[in-house]
Amino acid sequence: MAETLTGRPDEIEPGDSIEVVSEEDVFNYTVTEKPRVEPDAIWVLSGGGKDKEITLVTCDPVINPDRRLVIKGIIIE
Repeated sequence: MAETLTGRPDEIEPGDSIEVVSEEDVFNYTVTEKPRVEPDAIWVLSGGGKDKEITLVTCDPVINPDRRLVIKGIIIE
């Protein structure tokens, strides 16, 4: 699966779109939330159970990271 980001993860905001391209398909998501959490906050990996979702997790801030930036979105059908 290939991925192209047009901005840094910390620049993505709720309402922005994320496109994921695989060999077979293209998936588009709308960003719904962007919390910054402690590294042990595994609740961010849980889905809501009703929507097709994406969760991206990265270290935050870039220099001396001590938290995680989480970007969650739902699929655009």
